[in-house]
Amino acid sequence: MHRNRGVSNPELEVRLNALERDALAIATAEPLASFSYAGALLAELAGAHEWDLLRVQAERHVDSADRPVAVQAKRMLALSLAHSPDAADQATATGIYQTLIQENLSEAIDIGNLVTLLVNASNFKEAKLVTLDSIEKFPAKAADYLFEVGLRIVEATGDRGFRKQLEAAVAARGKRD
Repeated sequence: MHRNRGVSNPELEVRLNALERDALAIATAEPLASFSYAGALLAELAGAHEWDLLRVQAERHVDSADRPVAVQAKRMLALSLAHSPDAADQATATGIYQTLIQENLSEAIDIGNLVTLLVNASNFKEAKLVTLDSIEKFPAKAADYLFEVGLRIVEATGDRGFRKQLEAAVAARGKRD
């Protein structure tokens, strides 16, 4: 590699070649995880229920070039808006959660938050559809949580038939895994 540089010391040439290989390896390596501290900050604010600060920070990072940070920021923005007393903020949170679902970026907790928003808005039909669809799509380990989410709908509506649908969906989901 450095042969044409006129290095007369063989030990130095070996060392320079090793350094160049290391530099190339470092330059072409993909990080295994984000180096951003934004994700940790967002999680800390959510854990502390600092909804206003979470909203501000999430809005700052929602367009991050670091995709995992951007996705987490969207999720945290929705969470902060869901805790707002303003109906428009809650509607925006609903839209963000729906977008996460459409883009296959949602987690089971997002479904729980979305269903809570839909129930609070008395949109029981969509809440039921989202819950049943999620039980089918998410891994079986999320089924118990999603069943509990569905029970919130049953509690709000008194719909025992939906409870039976939930039980059947969870049973069917368990058989596929």
